[in-house]
Amino acid sequence: MLGQLLSLPLKDQPGQIIGNDNKIYYFTDNDCDKSIYLEIGIGIEFTPYKQIPDSPYKKTKLVKITKSFDDEPLEDEIDKIYFSNTENPKNKTVIETIKSYYAYGEGGSKKEALTELAQLANICHANTILKLRLEINIGPSKQTRIFKYYGLLARTKVASEEIINNSEKEPQIKIIPKMVRRTSPNVATKLKIQGGLLLFLLFFIPLWGQIFLKYHYFIPQGASAPIGIFICILIFILYININPFNPCYYLKVNKQ
Repeated sequence: MLGQLLSLPLKDQPGQIIGNDNKIYYFTDNDCDKSIYLEIGIGIEFTPYKQIPDSPYKKTKLVKITKSFDDEPLEDEIDKIYFSNTENPKNKTVIETIKSYYAYGEGGSKKEALTELAQLANICHANTILKLRLEINIGPSKQTRIFKYYGLLARTKVASEEIINNSEKEPQIKIIPKMVRRTSPNVATKLKIQGGLLLFLLFFIPLWGQIFLKYHYFIPQGASAPIGIFICILIFILYININPFNPCYYLKVNKQ
């Protein structure tokens, strides 16, 4: 049977395939020859796979991947924008890269998504998208597929060319503030952690008072207040200094 790879296996869950019959199938790392190249979005061929008795996925219908219709990472060019799955593309020298922002484009096909991403790169004066990745979202009816490509903005030159350091001749990548989405996954993580710390502070103060009243024979009266204040100050310092590692915001073309 033929299908398209939706996701790769993770540590605690199998990968997903959508077949030409619009049904979802699953596979694990053990259900594919290591020599077969796999990447989200590529076409594959698979067959039913006999369930292993001691498999952790006893209730999951697994299949075995027998063939991939792509044998190497994506290297493509659309509207003079070069796309690469890697951080160091072949025959290219990276001049500048912006790792704090992910640019992305989405559409009803891979071509549409890459074209939108190329448009965004042009606006930001980038000529390359590095570490290109693809996500595929399937609609409720499984008939609609939304392709979302995302990657890092970069400027590159052909490796044999001399790199020009003059910024007037080589415009730097420009991040337009209105294109930065406020829904960065790292912002959400930061808000969740800060919310947890705030709840801890709200419950800690009365809880510490109850602990002191219950165990006042063991906790010196003069030490209880300083200890409580010290813990509150420590939590507050953590609250204002939380900054998720490698914060990456999403950029997207603002459609009129």
